[in-house]
Amino acid sequence: MPLEDTNLPTAMNLFIILCIALVIVAILAFARPVLFKMGFRNAARRKAQTSLVVFGLMLGTAIMGGALVTSDSLKFTIIKGAYDSNGELDETVQTPGNHVVEGPRRI
Repeated sequence: MPLEDTNLPTAMNLFIILCIALVIVAILAFARPVLFKMGFRNAARRKAQTSLVVFGLMLGTAIMGGALVTSDSLKFTIIKGAYDSNGELDETVQTPGNHVVEGPRRI
């Protein structure tokens, strides 16, 4: 896979955002250890509820991602179909005698 095809800046930005979020969570855990321990213990004790919440978040993320991919694919298909059917035209003018004039023209 050529390097031009990868979206490296976006991946790097997401990695930086993830690192910032993890640092914030670590700072909050050290600043208020009692709240961190209570939350962690609650997640460990209520395994079924925690599993349902995690599953729901994963399912919601998958549905949103699938909707975005489907939307982008459909949009690309429609635009590609328009370009394929019209070629590389800037404009098409049709006269009353059904004579088609293609391309840009100076008037």
